[in-house]
Amino acid sequence: MRGKCPLIGLLFSNPLDRALLLQFLQEMGYGVKAPEPGEFQTVDWKKMSLVITDEANAQLHEKGLINLKEQSEGIFLPLIVALRHGETAALWLRKGFDDVIRLPITKAELAARLRVFLRLREQSEELARRSEEMFRALVEQSLVGAYLIAEGQFIYANEALGNIFGYETEDLTENVDPLQLVHEEDRPIVSQKLRQMLQGEVGSLRFAFRGMGRERNLLHVEVFWRRISYKGENTIIGTLVDITERRKAEEALQQSLERTRKALKGTVQSMTMVVETRDPYTSGHQRRVAKLACAIAKEMELEEERVEAIEMAGLIHDIGKIAVPADILNKPSKLSEPEMALIRAHVEVSYQILKSIDFPWPVAEIVLQHHERMDGSGYPQGLRGDEILLEARILAVADAVEAMASHRPYRPARGIEGALEEISKNSGILYDPEAVTACLKLINEKGLKIE
Repeated sequence: MRGKCPLIGLLFSNPLDRALLLQFLQEMGYGVKAPEPGEFQTVDWKKMSLVITDEANAQLHEKGLINLKEQSEGIFLPLIVALRHGETAALWLRKGFDDVIRLPITKAELAARLRVFLRLREQSEELARRSEEMFRALVEQSLVGAYLIAEGQFIYANEALGNIFGYETEDLTENVDPLQLVHEEDRPIVSQKLRQMLQGEVGSLRFAFRGMGRERNLLHVEVFWRRISYKGENTIIGTLVDITERRKAEEALQQSLERTRKALKGTVQSMTMVVETRDPYTSGHQRRVAKLACAIAKEMELEEERVEAIEMAGLIHDIGKIAVPADILNKPSKLSEPEMALIRAHVEVSYQILKSIDFPWPVAEIVLQHHERMDGSGYPQGLRGDEILLEARILAVADAVEAMASHRPYRPARGIEGALEEISKNSGILYDPEAVTACLKLINEKGLKIE
C-alpha cells in the first residue's frame, strides 16, 4: 500500500483467533487495533482502513459497523466477517458486509484478500481527494455562489456568494445568518426547507426565491441544496446563482462536471481491472457489456446523461465478485446452492461498494438491479416490469447476450446466434422488449460486433 500504513480493526471474542490474526497482520506490516471483548466503544473506528470481525461481534455490533460505513463520507470502508462455517456467508453479504473469510485461514490467503479491499479503499480515497480539489477549484473561481451550512450558520462561503449579496466572505461566515439573505416575505418557506434539510427529512432541493442584498437591493436567485455528512453532522452543501447570470453559471458548472466525469471514469477503469485479475474467464466482460449496453441505449434514443450512466454501470457491474472466492468463480462444474447464493450476493456487494461514491448518476442502483427480470423472477429484490430502472433493464440484456455468447468454466460458449435466440424467446418475459428489439437490430441489421 502507498502512503501511511493502513490501520486494521480486529473484533474477535476468541483469544486464540484474535492472537493468530493479530500476528499475521503485524507480520504483514499493518497497524492493528484489537480491543478485548466489551471494549468496542474504546476504539476510534473512524480511523480504521478495514475491519475484520468474527460472527459473534458482527451480530453484536452490526448496526454500529454498518453506520460506520454509511458515515465514512465517500471513503469505502471494507467490513469482513470471519466464519467457522459457511452457511451464513450470503446472509452477511446481504446485510452490507463486503467479504466473508473462512477460519482457519492461511496468512497468504488473508494477505491476498486484504490487498484487494485495501486497494479499493485507496482508490476511493483518491477519488474523494480529486473531488474535493475540483470542488475547491470550481467554487473559488466560479461566478456561482457556493457554501456549506451547518446548525443554521454558514461554515464556508466562497467569494462569489459574497459578491452577489454585497458582503465580504468573512462577514458571511462570522456575522450573517443565512436567512438574512432572504426577502422577508420568502423567509418562512426558506426557513422550513432549511430545517427539513438539516433534520434529515429530505436529501436535496432545488428552488428559487427572492433574496435581499446588503444594501437592501432585491435579488432573484436559484439554489440547489444537498445534504451531506460533514464531520458527523448533517450539513447542506449549496450553490446559488443570480438568475440573470444563469447562462454563464451553467457553462462553468458544465466544465466542472466534465472534469469530474473524467476523473470518475479513470477510477472506474481501475476498479474494472481489480475484478478481472480475480476472474480471467470474464476478462473484458464488463467492457464488452458496457459497449453493447451503450449501443442499445443510443438505439433506443435515450438522452446522453442516461447513456453515460449505463456506460459507468456496465464497466463495474460485477465489482462485487471480489467477495466471491476465485475457486467458485472458476469452478468447471455445476455450483451448489450455497455457492450460487454467494454468486447472487455479488450484486448487493457491488451496491455496498458503489453507493458511497458520489456518482452524478444512479450507478449503484443500476448495478443492484441488473439481474432483476421483467416477470419478477430475478434477484435480489424480485422487482418486475417498470419497477426496474430502464438503465438496469438495458444492462440486463447486454449482460445476458455477452455472457451466453462467451465461454465460461462450467459450459462452452453458446455463440451469438444462441444468445440472440434466447433473448428473443424471453422478450417481455425475462428481458425488456424494447431493449431486446434494439439489440437484435444492432447485431442482425447494423452489424454490431461484440468484441
